[in-house]
Amino acid sequence: MVFSPRHPHPLLEAEDENRLPRRTESTTLTRGDDHYVATIQRDRRETEQRLDWQFNLTDFLGFEFWLDQSQPRPGASHPVRTLDFDRLRITSRNYAVVDHNFTGYLVETSASLAATRTQLNANMQPVALTMAGLFQFEQSSEEAVSAIGNVANKMSYLLPLDQRLANHKDLKQLRMRVTGTPLFKRIDSTANTTVTLGDPALYVGEEMKFPITADAVQALVMRAQEASGDYVNNLVDLVNQALSYREGYPAGSVERALTIGYGECTDFADLLTTVARAAGLPARTIFGLAYKDGENPALMFHAWNEIYQDSSWRAVDPTWNQTRTDATHIPLPPEQAAHLLLAQNRGDIRFEVLNYEYF
Repeated sequence: MVFSPRHPHPLLEAEDENRLPRRTESTTLTRGDDHYVATIQRDRRETEQRLDWQFNLTDFLGFEFWLDQSQPRPGASHPVRTLDFDRLRITSRNYAVVDHNFTGYLVETSASLAATRTQLNANMQPVALTMAGLFQFEQSSEEAVSAIGNVANKMSYLLPLDQRLANHKDLKQLRMRVTGTPLFKRIDSTANTTVTLGDPALYVGEEMKFPITADAVQALVMRAQEASGDYVNNLVDLVNQALSYREGYPAGSVERALTIGYGECTDFADLLTTVARAAGLPARTIFGLAYKDGENPALMFHAWNEIYQDSSWRAVDPTWNQTRTDATHIPLPPEQAAHLLLAQNRGDIRFEVLNYEYF
């Protein structure tokens, strides 16, 4: 970010870059007279978008200014405006003071799913960080970091289930006992379970992950409009037909998935989110667990969708071409998924089927 040296120090330009194994995504902001222009680069396609924003250095350092000037006591909180480059929005993030210790302030950021705590020193610089109670980061030396740089830890993404579930796509209700983790004792799941995450208006429009203006995406929307029957069903079927499922070979982006014609479940789900939004329907990608059949039945980490239609959310799964998700689709917030991954990595988690009901 580059701010003007003159009061009120408006943001003049900014660049956000995300380097992935097969591509680089970037968003560049440039300031006009009373607005910004965002130039978005995805793969080899470039788009522009006008943003009626006002953002300055006081916004960017709002929390640090507040700490320095107010000397708040533990328990006090303060909202700060922040840039969301992925969604091209200015959002508000709330910071709270947890403690004022010998090192400096211990602060916490509010989040809908999991909080992050940061220890600041006397210069307001972070020296330690804890995310969702799962991951801890500490300021260290290059020598110490290099010593553990080659440590590898491979995790299994299958959670054992004690029995096979026949015709699982027709399951209406499922009850399971969970052992090996304090997070769950039992899971009661029903078909078409949806997550309540606020106003549908938050899940429309273009984002870095969801390029709704791409030609290939618009072509799928036109094909769905030409087909008869339920519109959402048509979108699910089109996405299912557009890609082939290849476990272990993620495409990594919507446009690359359409180019190479295959991907993993996240690629299917992100494509459906993109196509639905391009068609004017609020949509989001959902992560959680779903049933994986075989000689060793298990629950696997999976991605699917929720689409807003006729004043309610619908859960659908384009990877498996399900226009109604079954009871084995169990949405999880990120911190719960991380807990399950860690428990499975220790090899002590297991799911036991108690009872179930079919449609």
